[in-house]
Amino acid sequence: MHPPIQFGIVEAVSVDEEGVFADVLLNDNHPVTAHVGASYTGENFGVYCPIEKGAMVAVAFQDGGEAVIVARLFSQVASPPARAQKNPDDLVIDVKPKQNLYLRVSKGAHVYLVSEDGGKVKVGAEEGLEPAALGQTLKGFLDQVKGWMTSLNTAFTAHTHPYLNQAAPSVTSVTTSSPPTPPAVPDILAKIAEVK
Repeated sequence: MHPPIQFGIVEAVSVDEEGVFADVLLNDNHPVTAHVGASYTGENFGVYCPIEKGAMVAVAFQDGGEAVIVARLFSQVASPPARAQKNPDDLVIDVKPKQNLYLRVSKGAHVYLVSEDGGKVKVGAEEGLEPAALGQTLKGFLDQVKGWMTSLNTAFTAHTHPYLNQAAPSVTSVTTSSPPTPPAVPDILAKIAEVK
């Protein structure tokens, strides 16, 4: 009979359609195969966090003896992320190097990253980022610039300069027109952005 909760070290992990299981060597040197608990599960959806060989875990036992890993523990060989150590009040998700992070929604669902009360959402780095541009506004402005450049080129091509009449010292003038007015530059910095 096992105590209600024991610590142990993961020796092997398997993932199949029935769940995630780990072979654990408990502190009392007894091996056990434990179901790996998860915070969010359902039919072909849920939160899956890989568990590695050598990880320290807390294993709980039901009355019938079935084992469930209820927590993973930081230790001397698996210390918390440096960012968490530096800023212990922050919520940190620091993915292991060369591991991917997948976030998927379906059936018309959306993904929202919202920062309220003047906060910012930064993508790619913490410093040295440029603000996102309002794509439709910027495209509209560039279309106006294109039209303006076309008009300017047409006016330039058709333009005739005044010339000196060699038979008389006076200057003969011709009718000229002003160039087209360039479009006004809009505010294109986004406070809310959508990625498509």
